[in-house]
Amino acid sequence: LRSGSEIKSRYHTVLKLAPKWERAHFHFGKYIESLLETRFSALSELGNNASRLMVLQNDKSCQEYSLESVSHFGRSLQLGQKHLFQALPRLLAMWLEFTSIESADKNASLEENQAQMNSLIKSFAEKIPEHLFYTALPQLLSCVIHQNDETAKNVALILTSVLAKYPGQAMWSCGWLRYSKSKEKNEVAEKIFVGAQRILQKQGNDLMRGMLDASKHLFNFLITLARFNAKENHTSVRMKVPIFEPELKNFIPPIQAALSVTPGALSRSSSRDVFPPFVPRMRTFNPELKIMQSKAKPRKLSAFVVPSTVAQRETSLPSNGVPISQDSGEMHFLVKQEAKGDLRKDSRVQDLNNVINRLFVGRKASSGPNNRRQRMRLKLRTFSVVCLTEDCGILEWVPNTESFRSLVGRTYNPQVPSDSIHRRGTRLSNFNDANLRNAFQRCQELFFVKKNLKLAAKKFNECV
Repeated sequence: LRSGSEIKSRYHTVLKLAPKWERAHFHFGKYIESLLETRFSALSELGNNASRLMVLQNDKSCQEYSLESVSHFGRSLQLGQKHLFQALPRLLAMWLEFTSIESADKNASLEENQAQMNSLIKSFAEKIPEHLFYTALPQLLSCVIHQNDETAKNVALILTSVLAKYPGQAMWSCGWLRYSKSKEKNEVAEKIFVGAQRILQKQGNDLMRGMLDASKHLFNFLITLARFNAKENHTSVRMKVPIFEPELKNFIPPIQAALSVTPGALSRSSSRDVFPPFVPRMRTFNPELKIMQSKAKPRKLSAFVVPSTVAQRETSLPSNGVPISQDSGEMHFLVKQEAKGDLRKDSRVQDLNNVINRLFVGRKASSGPNNRRQRMRLKLRTFSVVCLTEDCGILEWVPNTESFRSLVGRTYNPQVPSDSIHRRGTRLSNFNDANLRNAFQRCQELFFVKKNLKLAAKKFNECV
């Protein structure tokens, strides 16, 4: 095919013959997006984001390409979930970028296309299953405050529908907005939670409605723990165990296994059993709070857990912080406050690791039974990071792991002379040691200036 018009004509023919073929809509949307990027490259002089938005603001063809691409991505998601992790992020990114453009002079064409884009997204919010939008919650939450009022309403609409559909899971992702430093986000979050509670009340689901209301109490408790200043050299403190109404057993625990959509749910058109049905539930918190001895002094919080079958019974369970015979063990979390950091970055790192894991799984293996990828079984170990505010969060405890610092420290051999090549460990990080500092500088010079990696490694081995 020689021209874009011929390719588009073929796609239209395919869609006319198979209008409900998910793959055809997805690849047509990708092709239209490639035309959009080509036109951006041709018209953009600076190649930066400002230039890109300027082109999108003034060029009708780019606006039409954006609309058409989003339309086909959305249609693909309505028909199936095979291309979820490619289509939905692009759909949201193109929509949020296009509607963020503010025209100084009244550009009737731009405003009309933006209104059409928002109308398209509003229809998708009603037709695309909520569990698909759940997978893109971080992207949606980052844009609850938007320049375009109609876009902000659509973001809130999607978040409200997801929260009402899966209150136990979505609560952990959306809850931090109510405690954000931004008053605008606080107000939007309150509207989202109130809207979800109204939907649940209409459905007669009073338990989930009450749980969303009680989530404030749970978040306040966890934020207080994260900001608690323990006395110097204290390794543990005893806290007063709060009583929650409804009971803590009704809350989904903030662990990855409970908050992740099951892979099988993405291959089915039905949204039933989207999350694992049998997940242990927290009964009550352990009053013994351990203080970790790292710089940030995070707290190790434990909860007594019961099987989901026990938690689903209507009988009340003790919540006084004492173990009972029905307990199946303990669940551990790390509650921390970042003095100068942002826990949202930790959460995004886990999202990145999940993307890498999907690439490992989805990558086509080479032919033959003994190919390298199958032998290595590559996978990054991920865990849940739930933000409570911008600087506070609760992290899932990963058992049987050790910090790199402790591993290096244990390899240190104090009986070996400091100038021996067999000495290892804590001296690697002791830059007050003049010999180590000078050796490090020589290694840097050999590697970055003389580009001799082998000699640099040899010198490092000799001096350390």
